[in-house]
Order: sequence, then structure tokens, then C-alpha cells
Amino acid sequence: MTLVSVGVSHHTTPLELRERLAFPPDSLGPAIERLGQFAHEGVILSTCNRTEIYADVGHLRSGSEALIRFLADSRGVPVLELEERTETFAQLEAVRHLLRVSSGLESMVIGEPQILGQLRSAYEIARQHQTLSPTMSRLFEQALATGKRIRTETDIARNAVSVSYAAVELARDVLGDLRGRTALVIGAGKMGELTVRTLRAHGVSRLIVGSRGMASAERLAQRLGGEPCTLDAIDAALAQSDIVISSTASGAHVLEHQDVERAMLQRMDRSMLIVDIAVPRDVAPEAAEISNVHLFNIDDLDGICSRNIEIRKLELPQAEALIEDEVASFESWRESREVTPLIQSLVSRAESIRQSELDRALARLSGLSDRDRNVVQALSVALVNKLMHDPIIRLKSSSTEHDSHAYARTVRDLFSLADD
Repeated sequence: MTLVSVGVSHHTTPLELRERLAFPPDSLGPAIERLGQFAHEGVILSTCNRTEIYADVGHLRSGSEALIRFLADSRGVPVLELEERTETFAQLEAVRHLLRVSSGLESMVIGEPQILGQLRSAYEIARQHQTLSPTMSRLFEQALATGKRIRTETDIARNAVSVSYAAVELARDVLGDLRGRTALVIGAGKMGELTVRTLRAHGVSRLIVGSRGMASAERLAQRLGGEPCTLDAIDAALAQSDIVISSTASGAHVLEHQDVERAMLQRMDRSMLIVDIAVPRDVAPEAAEISNVHLFNIDDLDGICSRNIEIRKLELPQAEALIEDEVASFESWRESREVTPLIQSLVSRAESIRQSELDRALARLSGLSDRDRNVVQALSVALVNKLMHDPIIRLKSSSTEHDSHAYARTVRDLFSLADD
């Protein structure tokens, strides 16, 4: 089997295409079941910055092409358009890429913590739908452990900023001091909570939390000192807000052009800053055309996010070294897993031949005493053990070397063993 990673990210793909390829949370279950038609095992990771599929396929080229077709068909994107932007990694490169993702090295904000939770959710959904082989399970368990290790043993996440933090920094850049401002945060999930906390820390005087359900809005508002409202009753809150930061997972626009336009009529030309950090976008892009509306999306945060990169670059060599250590550890585990059944098969075949030849010999030597029969049997065991000793030792040692597959093929050919 060939391990591959196929997908797009903020490094290569503009927001317009990323949001078309994003999987809403409630669609991941059916999607991963359908993925079984294209790959033996797989996991779908879909975040605001990336949509990637990690899978075991029979053949690198045909398997990768099948995954691209799956992604294109599932999200209604032409295959040719997707192929131009797709990044494909195979075998150890796929392992290395996933470990870099889990460690936050591939994030827009280096070292950001949210990716670990997103990765854990993707893994759990795949586990629930039984699309994980032991190898894929091991890989994702190791990716989660590596992400924690990087954050524990390096300072890559020290003073870490998040996308929500960058959104608030953008608001400060545009508006200056946020004290005395009213802010509306749409979305009561983890990102919304981080946004509310960050706004509160920067002195926003009034915070409104908007959510589809009043219960979730009330929980977050009560915990952090805000006012709850539902999306159905958001017009009044929108008109009162100087800052709007939206981060839902609705998969459709929460604010249309006409919603923002109505709010601006009530604001009497007072400007409004909207930062849309959702993928797909929560706010209709056409809202940017309204006078005194300053609309930004997640890709506009790139400059803000880069402020932390210089500090964290000092930690990159140590983080990269730890990742290489984890890559080697995974490869050693995988190769030993391949060699162990081969050794068992080799020993089983040798024992079968020994027992067969021993029975034939003893049948011709019917006059032997029990003592002599035991000596002959011990001799056959000793011969087989000595003959098998070096091949088995070499196979075990090769499991940590790059030529283990070559040894395995040679042993199978020489001893006519089945290729599992």
C-alpha cells in the first residue's frame, strides 16, 4: 500500500477555491463513507486553511488521481481546476507533511494551537466510520503526539497568536484604540470564544455574541461578559456594531449584502469593520462595495500573522529535528510491521518442510529406539534453526534500514512465500 496526502492549502490556493473545497462539519460523515470507493482507508482534514485527504492507495499515480476526482466530485469543482492547485505527498513525505501540519509549521500562524483539535476531530470521525487501517491509526496518533511534543519541547507556540487574534489585530490597525467600541462576534464555537476573549483583553467596551441557537450564545456571553443574540435577530446588533468578526461553520452566508446595507443606513455613515475568518465565507463579498464598510477575509490576515514568524523562526530548526525523529520512528514501526508477518511465514514454511522430511525419514528408520528418534528429531530442529538464524536476523535489522523492502522481496522469492 502507498500512503498519500492530496489536497490544497493557503500556501497554494486562493480563498475563493478553498471555500468551495471545504467540507461543512455535518457533511464529513457521508463524505468519508463515500471516500471508501476511492481509497482503502482515509481521513479528511478540512479547516479554514486547508482541505486534505490522507489515504492508503494501491498505486501512487492512479490512487492520487482517484482522490482528486473524489474531492472534485464531492465539492462540485472541475478536476482540471483542482489539479492546478493540488499538493500531493507520498510515503515518508506524506508522513512528514502531516507531522508538520499537526505541529503548526504549515499553519498561516506558525505554532497556532487550533490545528491539533481539528486534526483530532478528523481522526475521530474516520475512526467512527471505520475508515482507518492500523497504519493510518498509528500515523494520526503519532501526529497528535508530535504536535504536543513540539509545543512542549520548543518555544514554537510561545506567545502564540491565533487567527482570531490576528483578526483583532487587524481591527486595531484599522480603527486604532478599541476602547469604547462595540463588537459583534458571530459564532459561539472555539474560534468565537477566542475572539471574544481577545476583544475583551483589548478593551472593547461592549460585546455581542451572535449564534444560531440562543443557548450557545447565552453560555458564551454569560461566561465572558457579553450580550447574546440569535442570527434571526441580528439586524439590531449589526447596526450597533463598529467591529464584526464572524467565524461560523454554516457553509453559507450569514450576512448578505442587504443585511449589511440595512445596518449601515441606521449607522448614519459611521464606518463598520467586518473581518470574516470563516471558510466558506460568512459574509457576502459584495458587502465590501457598501460605502464605509471595510470588509476583510482570512487571507487578508497574512500580513498580521507574519509578525510572529521572525521570533518563531529561531525555533524552527529544533522543531524540524524533532519531526525528522518522529518520521524515522514511524517508518521504523511500519517496516517492522511488514517484516514480522514475513518472518512468521518463513519460520512456518521451514517448520512444515522439516516436519514433512522428518516423518519420511523416520518411516524408513522404523527400528530406531525412542532415544535415537529423539536425536534425529533434535538434529532436524537444530539444522533448521541454524539455517534460518541469519536470514531472520538480517530481516529484523533491515526493518530499520532503507533496503528492507528489497530484502523482503528477495526472501519471498527465494523461499516461495506468499506476498501478503
